[in-house]
Amino acid sequence: MANKTKITLATILIFFSLIVVTSSCFVGLVFPKQIELIFFSNPNCRASADVDKIIEEIDTMFNGSIYVNKIIVKLYDSDGEDSPDVKLLRERYDVDGVPTIVINGKPLNKKYTEKNIINEICRQFILKPRACFKRG
Repeated sequence: MANKTKITLATILIFFSLIVVTSSCFVGLVFPKQIELIFFSNPNCRASADVDKIIEEIDTMFNGSIYVNKIIVKLYDSDGEDSPDVKLLRERYDVDGVPTIVINGKPLNKKYTEKNIINEICRQFILKPRACFKRG
C-alpha cells in the first residue's frame, strides 16, 4: 500500500509539473510580454528630438513591457555614414527620413503623438499592461 501511495504522489507531482511547464510555454508563445519599438532618429533633426521625448516617456510608462531600439541614421552630409546593420534596417523598413517608428515590424503610419503611439503599442498586446489603462 505504501508503494501505491508513493507512485500516486509521484504521478501527481509529475502531472502538476507538466501543467506548469506547459502553461508557462503557452503563455510565452501566445501572449508576448514585450513589444519591440524601433525608433529611427537623428540628433540634428528637431522633429526627431520631439518624438524622442515622447518615446522616452512611453518607455517609462510601460516599465519594461516594450523594448525600444533607437537607431541613429545619417540625414545630413555632416553625419557619419550608416553602419551596414543600420543600412539593412533602413532598407527593410523603407526608411528615407526621420523620425520613423516601427512597432513589431510594422511602420507606424499615423501622426507621432503620444496617444497614437500608445494606442498602437497597446493594440499589439493580448494581455494589456497597466500603461494601456492609465490614459485619460
